[in-house]
Amino acid sequence: MMIPPVFVRIRLIENGGRRIRLWLPVVILWPLAVVVAVIFAPVAAVAAIVSLGSRSVRKALRKIWRVMVVIFSLRGLLIQMKDKNDEVLIDIS
Repeated sequence: MMIPPVFVRIRLIENGGRRIRLWLPVVILWPLAVVVAVIFAPVAAVAAIVSLGSRSVRKALRKIWRVMVVIFSLRGLLIQMKDKNDEVLIDIS
């Protein structure tokens, strides 16, 4: 089972001195996403039933599903970039 990201941690170090650290709790957005999904699920179901032969609705639903899979797959992504002056770390967990 795929679980969406819970936190995004961002760390920036500029010129070896100034440091910026951010913890973004993405888990706060989950209830909003569930509400939006519950509201739009019947609309999508009715649209799919009405246009049973329509490829455009099926393509749109397939694209929405693929975007969700990509978002859920971001968990565990770690991006680190460093040059001689700056450092950037993005950790999605």
